[in-house]
Amino acid sequence: PNGLINLDEMWVGIQKVPLIGTVRVGHVKTQQGLESLSSSKAIQFLERSSVFDCFWGEFMDGIWVTNTLFNERATVHAQFGRGVGAAADLNDNTGALFGDGSYDYVGRVTALPYYENEGRCLVHVGTSLGYYQNNQNGGRGNVVPFNGQDNAFRYRARFDQRDSIGGAFNGNPNRVIDTGAFIADSSVNWATELLVIAGPASLQAEYNYTTVQSPFAGGAARSDPAFHGYYVTLSYFLTGENRQYDKRLGRLGSRVIAQPYTPFFLVSRDCGGTCWGWGAVEALVGFDHLDLDSQAFQAGQLDQVRAGINWYLNPNFKVQFQYLHGSRYHLGPTPAGATIGNATGNLSGDADAFGIRTVLEF
Repeated sequence: PNGLINLDEMWVGIQKVPLIGTVRVGHVKTQQGLESLSSSKAIQFLERSSVFDCFWGEFMDGIWVTNTLFNERATVHAQFGRGVGAAADLNDNTGALFGDGSYDYVGRVTALPYYENEGRCLVHVGTSLGYYQNNQNGGRGNVVPFNGQDNAFRYRARFDQRDSIGGAFNGNPNRVIDTGAFIADSSVNWATELLVIAGPASLQAEYNYTTVQSPFAGGAARSDPAFHGYYVTLSYFLTGENRQYDKRLGRLGSRVIAQPYTPFFLVSRDCGGTCWGWGAVEALVGFDHLDLDSQAFQAGQLDQVRAGINWYLNPNFKVQFQYLHGSRYHLGPTPAGATIGNATGNLSGDADAFGIRTVLEF
């Protein structure tokens, strides 16, 4: 919509560098958030959580160095980038903006204390720390420019089920909690990861804590706010399959499952009657919480409960069904950054939604 070419990952790299491991340079994944790092093909619900939507910029223009330890039972990651996402809503996926004097630093460590049956049973733990500098440009947190300035932070999130946008179905893409844009020097993100796979069952959970340094909003300097959020997802394959994991990069595999045990089919028998295969069926439920109330910023809190069924007919085709109940509450007076931009107002409320998505990969 903004007339710019959109890129996901675009990089050059080299593997098996002595003592270093793998080096990639270009437009690469920001090494924060297991949910963010994993391929969009591995998303279990219709969308990633509000924690991802609010805190984790998906891509960075820079250098990423990663290596495995202890026979791929642990990974280490270091990342250095420059000026990513000075206007993240428009340019996060383009690599179009480079901030002069603003740098981002991210480190991540993961471990597999338990790994059996070629990944059918495992426990993954991880943590990451990111420092996002904002000298004239840059920073994270869905940053948007305002009044000719680019050094703005903005933390906001939508429901975990998107309204339709464009075409014949003009929807409402507004975020439901929003600090508004405000000036600040830098931010620090600390995130933790947990993934447990026990055959057909899995548990995935993450927590993020963000502090913002030296904010200026509503015409005055403000005390440093601290925002946080978390999500938890439980899933179970009724047909017995298990989720995939990538030991080399310490993240989920590029697909949820390698393939159904029995692909979906329906045929007539020569002797009469029919024969069929179910494909793979996954039932899941999740909860996520986002808190943007801190110091002068009272943008509110958001709770969401999701339940769904995913039907994998074959490795390339799936149908997803999802129900969502969301509540926003504890919105204080208009946030301190409102003179810079605030889209949500201060009314609490609930929302319910049902969605279906059909996915064909090729």
